[in-house]
Amino acid sequence: MSFLRRLVAFGFPVLIGGVACGARSELDGVPNEAGADLGMHDAMPSLQKRITAGPSHTCAINPSGALYCWGANEFGELGNGPTPATPILGSNPLPVTFDTPQPIANMAAGMVMVSAWNSGTCAIDATGATYCWGEDRYGQLGNGSMLSTGEIYVAPSAVCADTECTSQLNAVAVAGVGYYANCFLSPGGLVSCAGTNAYGEMALGKLTDGSATPQPSLITNAVALGGSTYTFDHAICAVLDSGRAVCWGQMVYSFGDGLTTDTNGSPFMVPHIVDALEVAIGNDDICVVRHDGSMFCWGDNQEGQLGDGTTIDAMTPVATTLANIGAVSMGDHFMCAVTSAGAVECIGENHQGQLGNGAPSADPTKPQTTWQTALASGAVGVACGECHACALLATGRVSCWGCNFAGQLGDGTTTSQASPVPVTGF
Repeated sequence: MSFLRRLVAFGFPVLIGGVACGARSELDGVPNEAGADLGMHDAMPSLQKRITAGPSHTCAINPSGALYCWGANEFGELGNGPTPATPILGSNPLPVTFDTPQPIANMAAGMVMVSAWNSGTCAIDATGATYCWGEDRYGQLGNGSMLSTGEIYVAPSAVCADTECTSQLNAVAVAGVGYYANCFLSPGGLVSCAGTNAYGEMALGKLTDGSATPQPSLITNAVALGGSTYTFDHAICAVLDSGRAVCWGQMVYSFGDGLTTDTNGSPFMVPHIVDALEVAIGNDDICVVRHDGSMFCWGDNQEGQLGDGTTIDAMTPVATTLANIGAVSMGDHFMCAVTSAGAVECIGENHQGQLGNGAPSADPTKPQTTWQTALASGAVGVACGECHACALLATGRVSCWGCNFAGQLGDGTTTSQASPVPVTGF
């Protein structure tokens, strides 16, 4: 049975987009050729949107469109509070963890996209209605409020479409910028952002005060977003309809040209890559998947997480050894990718079993560069947290591996696992 037929058989809605066949890459000068399983590369980005991980929580959408979250809940990131848009007041909210999936009220069906960030989560339903919940000290939830330190939204709140919040935002994608901001992609390609703009997170072309409602950025022709879940990250990227990748904000390493680390609020065009399909950001590193299934990465490489067979930091894009990639997610010094065959391949740090190969490294300083998880086929999406990862399977089930101190593996325990284990109750 073909990849697409398997997805339809298990009830997944599949969105098919165009593929830039014949686009020429400046990296190798060779035209891209359509692969044997083109449907995989077309469908994967839409399925990748159905699973996400913050540093220590995980969320996924089942085939019927119901959204579930599990793991850490210190900032209300699981979204299962009793009343929508009701903040918990207090300077020190008690940490709450759930080690099995918790359904989110009013999101029992029709959800098509979920995106976790450092201290919260956002989701989009089939109509495009957009919701966020969690920490809101910078106005990053986009609901018009800006709560004091320690105040959180424990249930989904509607993201505003305008400054006066007279209507709800319609979006097709959302991505976080650490815990500082969120950016939203409209159906027409406009990117708008809410939260702080101290490092240019909102792509306004200048450093200004932030906003508690999404403000239009300088980017008007995006087709995909790639954000970061890490606390001190200020970078975010997008794929344009031309196939180019742009990034903005601030990054410790360069934005791909070997020089630029701060864009001062202006979108920066990543050099060389002209046929991007997807972009992902880790902890000081960035990867871009091309339409032909190849992948180029740059940034911090101390644990070999860039996948180029070395532990040498890269200031410009380098080719990874991974091939036939349909989706990628980046964790803290490791990353996992789904191939066109449905296999999950992970690379980088493994001291807590986050590569899923059954053999965690006893020495976290020794890079593990060529491991593959026990999931040899059947995966359609992957999400990496700080030290755990989860895969969405074509059956609609989810399997997770790695650290589990907050129940982020969803197996009903807080025991770390070096091999994939099924999520309970999803």
